[in-house]
Amino acid sequence: MQKLLPLALQKSTNKRIHSILTELCTFFCVLCSKVLKLEELKLLEEKISETLFTMEKLFSPGFFTVMVLLVTHLAIEAKLPGPVHYHWMYRIERYCTLKSYVCNRACSEGSISEAYIANECLAFCSRYLKGGDLRS
Repeated sequence: MQKLLPLALQKSTNKRIHSILTELCTFFCVLCSKVLKLEELKLLEEKISETLFTMEKLFSPGFFTVMVLLVTHLAIEAKLPGPVHYHWMYRIERYCTLKSYVCNRACSEGSISEAYIANECLAFCSRYLKGGDLRS
């Protein structure tokens, strides 16, 4: 998404809007890279405030929620734990639905694992009956 958005908006938007969104995508590209350099993070801290200021001039005030303004803190927070992909919560959040599998609160881990295995077996069997690909 960080690399496709500037390409998609290249000819369809104003040049100023395209350049600002490209800067924002570059910010996230550098932030999500596998190797972070402290010099780059310092530059990102300075540059993102300028980028958001320019975005405030171009877009309506309703666009700027708290989540947009939290972008200014991402470069600072990336210095502490290191590369972003090590402390993302996507993998954990994906399995937050497992709480619904708990039937026995005394043995919740066993109940979750039992229900998860049963769910995987049912998914495999349904793919087998439909003639689908079984390798995934």
